[in-house]
Parts: sequence; structure tokens; C-alpha cells
Amino acid sequence: MLDSAFQVGAISIRLRTNSSAVMAGYEQCCRAFATPTTEQVDVVIDAIRCGSRDGRDRRYEISGNGRRRTVIRHFEHVLPHLEWTCNWAVALDCHRFLQVHAACVSRGAGGVLLGGKPEAGKTTLAAALTLGGWQYLCDEFALIDPATGLLQPFPKALNVKAGSAAVLNKLSPHVGIRLSRRPCGKGRVAVLPVDRIRAGAVSSPVPLRTVVFPTYRAGAPGMLREISPADALMRLGRLSFNFHQHGGTGVELLARLLRDTRCFEMESGTIRGAIEMIERATENAAVRRVA
Repeated sequence: MLDSAFQVGAISIRLRTNSSAVMAGYEQCCRAFATPTTEQVDVVIDAIRCGSRDGRDRRYEISGNGRRRTVIRHFEHVLPHLEWTCNWAVALDCHRFLQVHAACVSRGAGGVLLGGKPEAGKTTLAAALTLGGWQYLCDEFALIDPATGLLQPFPKALNVKAGSAAVLNKLSPHVGIRLSRRPCGKGRVAVLPVDRIRAGAVSSPVPLRTVVFPTYRAGAPGMLREISPADALMRLGRLSFNFHQHGGTGVELLARLLRDTRCFEMESGTIRGAIEMIERATENAAVRRVA
């Protein structure tokens, strides 16, 4: 049995597997920024290859923190499911952070939270901004440290779906995203390590400066509208994985952070239009703080 533990930003992960190919694939996903750790870990993922030696009934049984998640028949689906299993374990067990379902990037000393439900385009937008020189924290979680109020990095690999892959490959062909041959539960997907997007792209912890709630709608002309901190607080509460775990302190934490934050809702029809509006929103936020 192979057993390795990694510190991936703010989250520590142990992978246990009897497959050297699974371990090698996972290490490749986080080699550029993860460091080995001997400390107690947040997430334990087990990926056990089962079946006969001739491979006719080969399968991979994957669980996170002792919870059985799924059985995979094809090796090319293992890495996406490792990432999804890790996501669930973080959401269910890592309550030392206030968690919001969001992608996060940063530029300079300011963090941008891109909050939204699935299919809002968060992963595509985070990857596109990172390609353009922004720093990457995560495409799935805003992890807020209650003690410091800082957004913490969790630079897991991005799970890219077919639509996102087409957009990102067109935006920057050198990335070369290749989708799985077979569809899995979310269609054809690709696992995109952060260093494939851009070397040195992982952010350090940063204060929250801008909140954007993006929506993608094909053909939309583009809309960026500022909303109140109270409206943003309600939306972030609904998007939080563990708001109830933090109770009143969670409300107080978000209210305190949003006092120094500008908040927007955004609708876009193209990735370039979305990037331009994010640039505009962060410039407006900087102007208000200076004033």
C-alpha cells in the first residue's frame, strides 16, 4: 500500500492506494505547490484497485475520510473522482474555516471571491483570470480563516468540463486541455493542475476586497451591477457549506469583511467580457478604498 501526505495550501491530504499509477497521477496534479507533511491531515482519501489480475473486472473504490463515495471502472475517471471526493471531505469536515462555494483569485494584496451555484462559470473564469496573470486560490472553495479574516489558498487541480475546455483552449492554446475519452458523471472532463495554467500562479493568503456573483448566459450583452453588503451577506450565507456550524460568529465575520468590500452581480456572454468586468469591478473597489 502506498501512503503519501501533502500540504495543499491550507488543506492537508493523505492518499492511500495500492496503485502506483493512481499515486503518480495525483502527485503530478499537485507537484508544483504541495509539500510533504507529517502532521495530522484534514482529508484521507483511499483509492483501492480491485478485481482480477487480468483486469476483466478491474475497478477503483474511492472513499474520503472513511465515507464510501464511488466505484470507478475506468482509470481515466479516477483523478476527477479523487478531486470530487476531496471536495466533499473538506466541505463536511474542515470547519475551522468558514466555507463558501466560490472560486477565488487575487491580484496585488486583494482577493476576489466569485460566488455562485454549479454551472455559473466559476472554474472557467478563475482559470481564465489565472492565465491572464492573476493568482489562484481555488476554483471550488472560499476558505475564510475566522481568526484573521483572510482568504486561504487551496490550489487543488481544476476539474474542467467540455464547455470550459473549449473556451480555455481557444483563449490560450498552449494549455492543451484534453478531455477524457469516456463521459463520467459530469460528462467528459479533464483534470487541470494549476502549474499547467501558469507557473508560479498560487496565491498566498489575502484579505477579501471584491465579491462578484457571476452568471453566464450565451449571447448576453454583459451587465455589472453593484449590490449592497447586506444583499451580498445573504447570498454568501446561502452559498456557504458550513454557515450553520459557525452560527452568529459566521454572520459577524462576513459582516465585518464586507464593510471593506465592494460587491457586484455580473452577467456575461463571453469570457473576455467577463474578464473585462472583473477588471472594472476590482479597479472600482481600489478607487473607493483610496478615497
